[in-house]
Amino acid sequence: MKVMGWLRNRILRRISALHHARQPSGALLRIRRASTQKGWNPEDGDFLSSLSAEDFYKVFKSRSGIDLRRAIYGALMFRDIGNANGKMKAVTKTAEDALRRIGNESPINARRLSKYGISAGDNEAGEPQSGD
Repeated sequence: MKVMGWLRNRILRRISALHHARQPSGALLRIRRASTQKGWNPEDGDFLSSLSAEDFYKVFKSRSGIDLRRAIYGALMFRDIGNANGKMKAVTKTAEDALRRIGNESPINARRLSKYGISAGDNEAGEPQSGD
């Protein structure tokens, strides 16, 4: 019976840890670490590539000033690397999708994102969307 209680507690702790890791602050810590270290460890890469555009949106919307800029640079740091692996490309694409969503919220946000090379009216391939 004690084994079941131990196992149950371990599972609950793991679920709680996963939940907290998916919160904006957990994702932000990993993005910030990638930004300041100019790279990431395999665990951070796995975690960041598993985030959805909604997760990145929450991270970006929860920050301002220098923290926001660091989060954006950290999330986009691999987009110009020619030999970026699949996880790097996934993080970049998902972060760009979240930023496009923010850019579509207002003209001022769209203008702010232009300095990162993101146009709110672009599709996922970075091409202007047609009005058709």
